[in-house]
Amino acid sequence: MWYDDPIMLLHEMKLKGLTALLWLGLAALPLCAQDVTEIMDFEGSGGGLILESPMALAVGSNGEVFVAGYASNNVHRIAATGATTVVLGAVGDGVGNTMVGPRGLALTASGDLLVVAEFSDNGFAVTPTGVLHVWIDGTGDGAGNVLDAPTAVVVDAVGNRFVAGSGSDNVFRVSASGQVSEIVDATGAGGSAVLDRPLALALDAAGVLYVAGGGSHNVLRVDTAGTITEIVDATGAGATGPLLEPSALAVASGAVFVAGALSDNVLRWDGAGVQSWIASSPTNVLTMPRALAARDGDLFVAGSQSHTMLRRAVDGSVATLLAPGMGVETPTAILAEPTGTVLVAAFATANVVRVGTGRPFLRGDATGDGAVDIADPVRLLLFSFLGTELPCRDAADWDDDGIIGIADATAALQWLFGPTALPAPLLCASDSTDDSLNCTSAPPCP
Repeated sequence: MWYDDPIMLLHEMKLKGLTALLWLGLAALPLCAQDVTEIMDFEGSGGGLILESPMALAVGSNGEVFVAGYASNNVHRIAATGATTVVLGAVGDGVGNTMVGPRGLALTASGDLLVVAEFSDNGFAVTPTGVLHVWIDGTGDGAGNVLDAPTAVVVDAVGNRFVAGSGSDNVFRVSASGQVSEIVDATGAGGSAVLDRPLALALDAAGVLYVAGGGSHNVLRVDTAGTITEIVDATGAGATGPLLEPSALAVASGAVFVAGALSDNVLRWDGAGVQSWIASSPTNVLTMPRALAARDGDLFVAGSQSHTMLRRAVDGSVATLLAPGMGVETPTAILAEPTGTVLVAAFATANVVRVGTGRPFLRGDATGDGAVDIADPVRLLLFSFLGTELPCRDAADWDDDGIIGIADATAALQWLFGPTALPAPLLCASDSTDDSLNCTSAPPCP
C-alpha cells in the first residue's frame, strides 16, 4: 500500500510490529513571512539533541513551550528566554522503561508534563524539577485491558488523566492517586457506534470527555458518570460535509470541533446538531487536517498535506495564515497562545514556529487601497454614521485603542495635516496589540 501521509505510514509501521523509524529526508525551507518566527529547528537543543518529526506541543503557565520529537524520541523544552533543553529522551526513566515515538503532551495544574509514547506503549510524567516516572504502560489496567499505541492525552481539573490507545481501541482514565480504569473499549457507545483507532481527546469545562475515532469515523462523548454517546458519525453534517478519519478535536464556547483528515473539513457540534464549519476552497486550501486550536471565538486548523493553517474568525470569515513555501511543511500540531500568537509544529521541516494571527495591514488604511490619504478619514466617518463596512478594522483603528469611532477620524485628520505619529505598525505588518478587532481583507504586503 502507498501512503501519501507520512504520519499514517509511521502509524501503520507501529501497528504491524515494526520498530524502525524513518527519516524522510525533507530539508527545511527558509522562512519568508514577516509574522512567522522559527523558535526551534532540526538542530533541536543542540549538541546532537535533534528535533525530528514533531507531533505534539504544550505551553506552561510561565510561557515555556514543550515539543515532542516523534522520530527523534525526545521532548524539548523551550524557555521563554529561548533557552532549550531535552527533558525526556529515548532512555525514558533509565531503568528499562524506554520512550519511543512521543505522540501526545499535556500539562497538569502543578506543572507536571505528561507524555504518551506510541511505539513504547507508555506514559511518562516529568515534574518541573525533572523527576520522572511512568504512570501507565502497555499492561493498561492490569486486568487484561492493554494499552497499545497511545496517541493522545488530556488531564482534567482534578488531576484525572485520560489516554487513548489507537492500537487497542480504548481509552483509560488514571486518577490522581494512580488508579487505572478502562472507560471506553472497542464497543464504543454500543451498536454501530464502535470505537476504532482513537486519535484525539478533548475535555470541556464540566469534565466531559470527547473521543475521536479515526477508524470508526465518529466522535464519542463520555460524561462524568461514564455514559457514552455518539455525537457525530461518518455522515457528519450530511450533504454539507461527511466526517472521515477525525484526527483532531477542540472544545470552545460550548461547542465541539472535529477535523476530518480524509474529508478535508472541520465540523461543529453544539448539542443541537452538526454543522460544517470550515471546508477546503480554492481561496483557503485545507487538505488532511490533523490539528485544531481555539481561542476567543477564533478556530485554527492545520492541513498536514496542504501545508496550510487557516483561521475561522468569530465573524465567520476564513483566512489563510500559513501557506506552502513559508518553511512550515506538514503541520501536525498547533496551539493557540494567550498572547495572540499560534504555535505550529511541522513534521516534515522538523521545526516549530510562532505565527502572528492578525492579517498584515497598513495602519490608517481604512479604505483598503494600500495608501493613507484623505479618503481614509472620510471612510471612517461613513462607517461611524452610516455603518459602511471597513475592509480591515485593525487598519482603521488609527489610535489603536481597540475601538473604531469619531476619534479615529480625528486622529487621521491630525496625522494628515499635522502630522502626528501613528501607533505601530506604520508599514505592512500584523497588529501587536491584543484587541477584538481583526483584519479579513487588506492589500498584499509590499
